[in-house]
Amino acid sequence: TVAEKVKAFGTGQGGMITMKVVIGSNGSVLSAKPTGAYSGTQTGSCAAQALKAAKFPKSKNSTTVSYPFRL
Repeated sequence: TVAEKVKAFGTGQGGMITMKVVIGSNGSVLSAKPTGAYSGTQTGSCAAQALKAAKFPKSKNSTTVSYPFRL
């Protein structure tokens, strides 16, 4: 799962990483960016890559969400 991949990137760091995710109407992730302490870090970049591979159900509009992951 995406959560397992994100947690693997943060092994030994603990805490939470919050990701701002834009999901397109076709269900693909258009962008994923870490916020807060993990912004601009390797852990944040790896978490973004894991999220960009995720697929969501199709919808009428694109959606932006902030989602916390435990490291």
